[in-house]
Amino acid sequence: MGKFQIEKCGEIDGLYLIQPTVFGDSRGYFMETYNYEEFKEAGLDMVFVQDNQSSSTKGVLRGLHYQKKHTQGKLVRVLSGEVFDVAVDIRKGSKTYGKWFGVTLSAEKKNMFYIPEGFAHGFYVLSDTAEFAYKCTDFYDPSSEAGIKWDDPAIGVEWPILDGTIPNISEKDGKHPAFTNDITGCIKEMSKEKLDVQKKLQEAYSANIIPLQFRNIQGIYYLYDYMSTSNQSLSEALMQCNLEAIKQKLDRVINLQGEMIVQQAQQSAALYEQNQQILETAQATMNNTAVAAKYAQISATNSAISLKLQSKELAYQKADYWLK
Repeated sequence: MGKFQIEKCGEIDGLYLIQPTVFGDSRGYFMETYNYEEFKEAGLDMVFVQDNQSSSTKGVLRGLHYQKKHTQGKLVRVLSGEVFDVAVDIRKGSKTYGKWFGVTLSAEKKNMFYIPEGFAHGFYVLSDTAEFAYKCTDFYDPSSEAGIKWDDPAIGVEWPILDGTIPNISEKDGKHPAFTNDITGCIKEMSKEKLDVQKKLQEAYSANIIPLQFRNIQGIYYLYDYMSTSNQSLSEALMQCNLEAIKQKLDRVINLQGEMIVQQAQQSAALYEQNQQILETAQATMNNTAVAAKYAQISATNSAISLKLQSKELAYQKADYWLK
């Protein structure tokens, strides 16, 4: 029997609720909080590299946190007290993108919650105090930490906020952008990059160095490939209106290509001559082999005739002996 009950939770793929088996008696209790083999058997083969722990008072809300790079999977649990724990799916392309799932974790239940990479995470303290611990699949990276506003209506997390109270959040958590603003910011950034690219293309077209029929992705790729081998960028050449420099570089490329063609032709001629010599040598070898074979045949025939003559001579000698 396994020491853990591991179940998928809700419609969001990747989230797991975990209940360890607790062995208790009059002395207290014992339980395993993590076992690589049992987790792996359940499909959770992640490796943890960092453990974190925090202490908070009632009404504290931490989140919603994530890292843009070095994204972290988290196995979270409560050592003392009780919290409401939340995970928000921010995986691009996920069918549950922007959806959230929440669960109450407590020291009494000893339940755990696994949140994979690609989620924002946060929790709200329900008890007077709470000790919160979690294992991470990657290290903390302050340069890539980010967050989402805890009460963003686009996500709509139903926090069990105590009546008549305001969550106690840090100044940094209070400055996190809304999820919708985060998406809008990405769209704006992409639009700006698109405009920059279009502007550079127009500059290249206005220089009139690219024929109309080549003003497409293939033509732009060729121009980029050419300019990337140059000491002077296209933008520098255009800013200086140094079209003569571009022409000289294009001429140099053409000349180099011509030299390469000549060299290839010379190499091909040399290889052809070598091949002809090899063929002639092979033919001569074959002819010599044929002549040698012919001589061997003649020699074998002569040897056979010689043996016959010797045999007849011996027979004549015997006949002459008996006649005497």
